[in-house]
Amino acid sequence: MTRTGTEAHAPATPVSRSLWVLASLGAVVFLPVWFYLGAAPTSLSARELPLVLAMGLGYLLAVVLSQIAGGRAGDRAWMPLWTGPAGFVTGYALMMMVPGVQASRAVVVISTLLGTCFLLVDRIIGPRGRFAASAFVAAVAVSSVVVDRPGASISGTPVGVEASDVRLTGLHGLRLTTFAVPHLDGRNGGGLARADSLLVIADGSGDLVVLHPGAPEAWRAIAVETPMDIEPMRAAAGRDDHAARMRVMDLAVRRDEEGWELYLSHHVFHATRMCFTVRLSRVRLQPALAAARAGESWETVFETDPCISYLLGDRRRPFFRGNESGGRLAWMEPGVLLLTVGDHMLPAFARDASTDYGKTIRIDLRNGVEARHFTSGHRNPQGLTVADGVVWATEHGPQGGDELNRLVDEADYGWGRTSLGTDYGAFTFTPSDRVPPDPGAREPLHAWMPSLGVADLIVVEGRGFHRWRGDLLIASLKAGQLRRVRLRDGRVVYD
Repeated sequence: MTRTGTEAHAPATPVSRSLWVLASLGAVVFLPVWFYLGAAPTSLSARELPLVLAMGLGYLLAVVLSQIAGGRAGDRAWMPLWTGPAGFVTGYALMMMVPGVQASRAVVVISTLLGTCFLLVDRIIGPRGRFAASAFVAAVAVSSVVVDRPGASISGTPVGVEASDVRLTGLHGLRLTTFAVPHLDGRNGGGLARADSLLVIADGSGDLVVLHPGAPEAWRAIAVETPMDIEPMRAAAGRDDHAARMRVMDLAVRRDEEGWELYLSHHVFHATRMCFTVRLSRVRLQPALAAARAGESWETVFETDPCISYLLGDRRRPFFRGNESGGRLAWMEPGVLLLTVGDHMLPAFARDASTDYGKTIRIDLRNGVEARHFTSGHRNPQGLTVADGVVWATEHGPQGGDELNRLVDEADYGWGRTSLGTDYGAFTFTPSDRVPPDPGAREPLHAWMPSLGVADLIVVEGRGFHRWRGDLLIASLKAGQLRRVRLRDGRVVYD
């Protein structure tokens, strides 16, 4: 006996249909936001919540339309193909009436497709399968909240979440979370580096921790003393502001045959000579990144020359501008490390080939240590990254004129003779306001007026943010922003 049409279906059970609608509603609301933005709806700000509510309303409207249309035109399986999009379009239209709301087309499309699929599945599985399907979908939706909760710290003190927000851009959604790691004191400076799946982090005072990006609550301290001592400068100066400017500036790691090598760029104060330098130090760590290997201690890899006198001028006043130190590290290739060194507010050093200040230093570690100047004419290069053999750097200008540069071996970038910014409190730059002033000085690829207070940068690679691939992400200290620079054929299209 052949059964067709509505005769092939058992009567719908109100309870099972209600369960299915609630479970699938939760999935439509939670899953697109979770998979696309990496956040549960409870983590969204007030500007993003209307998007989630609109998608939930759109799904409920689609369910009602499917019921009405199904009752009039027969129980047709294809009915959700138009009732689903119609409901979500209506929800999206209502959302756009809310002023200031942030919309994401990707979330809307994913929610629409997911909701339509759920309506189709409801037609196909019938009432007997709805309960099991409802339980499965609800479990998936609820898991997006459960996995979002922090776990226990392996060091005993949990990591605190200071802020968590989701920002929607025109191309990608970003989840920004600020963590407070108990072992770090928050001194300005420091850096982070990736060691396989882990992150190694240093603050400005040299405290070191390691954590997993996917589980930052599971952190641990690295039991190694940093080779930077601020007490001699504090004792010599009798003032805390100069000692506070001494800092660890960055770190880098690389794997060797027995574990890891950790590199730190930092200041050193030489109390007997009353002068300071920038030093690159190295220590070999155990494979688990927990402590130094047995018998290992810090060794000096490179140190700047000359040692800058702490007492300058005829009146011999203390002088230390450690906040204009550069100190960024990046691997140019395996075994070759690049170090930026700021001018420490001594611009004449940047154009003096006999000094290491205002330079980037190429340090070849493959056969001992061979160091040479890579580029010159820098003020305070605070960002450095290498991608596909191209070296990118950001640099602080004076009053305006922050720069993005593509570094080329032996090139001079002009600081000490030129800037697109001006002297503080003036309308021109001394000694010259010509642009460019010298045939040999390279102009920046891009400059910001007024200054952003540019910090570190990365080139977007991999599959996570495919629409940004090849762009630069640049941090701004002054504006507290993360800026994206779109590159095309070696030029900046926009930022």
